[in-house]
Amino acid sequence: MQQLCTRKNVDGIINQGKYKLILDIGPSKNPLKQSTHLLDYIDNSKYFPEKKFIIHDINKTETLPFEDKYFDFVFCSHVLEHIDNPINLLLEINRISNSGVIIVPTKLSDNLYSQDATKLNDIYLNDRYGHKWWFDYGKFSSIQISKRKRIIRRIPQNENEVKKLFFEIPNFYELCFFWEQEICFNFSKNENNFGIENQIRIGYSNINFLLFAFLKMNDWIFDFYEMIKSYLRKIKYKFENSQK
Repeated sequence: MQQLCTRKNVDGIINQGKYKLILDIGPSKNPLKQSTHLLDYIDNSKYFPEKKFIIHDINKTETLPFEDKYFDFVFCSHVLEHIDNPINLLLEINRISNSGVIIVPTKLSDNLYSQDATKLNDIYLNDRYGHKWWFDYGKFSSIQISKRKRIIRRIPQNENEVKKLFFEIPNFYELCFFWEQEICFNFSKNENNFGIENQIRIGYSNINFLLFAFLKMNDWIFDFYEMIKSYLRKIKYKFENSQK
């Protein structure tokens, strides 16, 4: 069984299930409060002495260090989009647990906020742990996985109005799947038609630093242009009203 839910439903799901052993994968410094075990590639064990902490890099060793069906519940939030092999991680989660919640970004929030994990051969040209995959939901609330595409320009991180909108409409920001017994997912092959930003990065990877500066400058110029245009519109509006 698999169904869509929201992050707000997670506490109720766990309380109703009365799970004993709960693993949180990739929690950073903000783990699920009910978790008994944490797994991450960075050692944050000193912050959570009451929990069992396992240091493990999924990109280097794909097999999770647990026996079959060891956990009652696995929580995995905003991890799949960062790793090299999301299908294998889903299979591993299914192997070590009987149920869980998986949270991934929507395609909209991915393009608006995420860093690109642009790769040339075996070399990452920018953010090694940027987003690599897109997610959607399909029949029977299955997780639909496809290669990520950069379609729109990433907005500045201080766009608080957009963040407030995502908070009010969480399904615009992320997809949350609750599963039991078996994780249902599909992988669809698509041509990853890179946006112009990625094309530039790949074509001139030897001068990546200069291109990074150029792309940042492009963002600043665009933001400044939008600010000036908005300011001029306000002046024009006030002028037209004063002539009436």
